[in-house]
Amino acid sequence: MARYRVPFTYIPAQFSRNRERILAAVEKVLSEGQVILRQEVQEFEQGFAEFVGARHAVGVGSGYDSLYLSLRAIELDPGDEVITVSHTCMATVGAIVNAGGKPILVDVRDDCNMDPDLFEAAISPRTRAVIPVHLDGAPCEMDRILAIAEAHGLTVIEDVAQAAGATFDGRRLGTMGIAGGFSLYPFKMIGAYGDAGMITTNDDGFAAKLRALRNYGVDRETGDYVAYGANSRLDNLHAAILLQLLPQLPQWVERRREIASVYFERLGGLDGLILPTPPDDRYKPVFLNYILRTTNNDRDAFRSHLAEQGVETLISLSRPIHTHPALGLQHFSLPKTEEIARSYLCLPINPEMTDEQVEIAVSAVRSYFD
Repeated sequence: MARYRVPFTYIPAQFSRNRERILAAVEKVLSEGQVILRQEVQEFEQGFAEFVGARHAVGVGSGYDSLYLSLRAIELDPGDEVITVSHTCMATVGAIVNAGGKPILVDVRDDCNMDPDLFEAAISPRTRAVIPVHLDGAPCEMDRILAIAEAHGLTVIEDVAQAAGATFDGRRLGTMGIAGGFSLYPFKMIGAYGDAGMITTNDDGFAAKLRALRNYGVDRETGDYVAYGANSRLDNLHAAILLQLLPQLPQWVERRREIASVYFERLGGLDGLILPTPPDDRYKPVFLNYILRTTNNDRDAFRSHLAEQGVETLISLSRPIHTHPALGLQHFSLPKTEEIARSYLCLPINPEMTDEQVEIAVSAVRSYFD
């Protein structure tokens, strides 16, 4: 990593900036022995719910579990279909299968998110739910997705793993369906120093059910087991660290947007390069990733050039989920998903980047296309 003038990851810089507060929080938890579902978890859940604008936030073990437990909570019957996309982390589709559902995959649009028309066309009598994925911090077209779901009586579970803080029509993502599943993996909008996740909901009963499901299915107030649950508790130590980071999240969102505005201004109009969908009055992404797509089948050459210039990039979804034979999903035809997978990469964008590093990244991109 040291060879990159602009590294993609930023945890060392973040830790250095917050070192004293983080170590003090860790010492407090360990010296008091409060390590499982204690005060820090409750305080972080409350703070995260306030940030998102939801009535409840339920801390769980990972972003995957945030979706899996949400699907468990709606009690899928065998054969129930859940519509989502293939251009996503494996966690989205894996959660559907492991919760007892059947994944139905639809294609994405140029903005890399679910095409609402294709979602509607995929609905069948067995369809039970839809999981729109707000990939890379960019909101799906939620007004249409919600209207279609309501018309067909479908449950909406938002995959907000990469989009904490993003809004659509002035509403924070994670408040529009029955639940929003967030990842608190280290490199998300706000991350623990290990695996962690969060579920937001405005439904009191749903929240109570989730709190039981994350803890083997037990209602901690009554001691009754209400279901066969999982062991998926947000660790108190993670919560203590996250509490130190949460007040900075609004600043991090604005810094990412500031860097993105520079990229839009300086990289727009380059022949052979497609930029992300820009923000507008309704659509407010948070740019967990800044996605570049090449149009000349030269993505790998472009990436090598950036590396030579000291700019580290990421390609995380180069092979769509439906193309893996072992998963049994190859019957889905998703041409736009496959086109995007062949052509995209993520340019560094994170709150710890300096203005100088942003300029290095811009110059490296321009030197390839100019």
